[in-house]
Amino acid sequence: MNGFGCIDDPITVIVFGADDRGEAIEARITLLYTETETAYCCPVGPMEQATHEVCEMEVRIDKRTAVTSFLFHPEDT
Repeated sequence: MNGFGCIDDPITVIVFGADDRGEAIEARITLLYTETETAYCCPVGPMEQATHEVCEMEVRIDKRTAVTSFLFHPEDT
């Protein structure tokens, strides 16, 4: 994930729709997951905090090559 957290639980993918664009398929999806962050809290020591996260994006899959592009929404970047 990154230097501050990890994903241990399964990721849920919700497909809201897909369109055939000729050479590619475009799908609108949402990812639901739990991120576990570890923080050092003095004087207690290391603590973990789990937060539920949502990420909306579009996925473009080339029908000939299966090359996949993930297009994130501006508010998610």
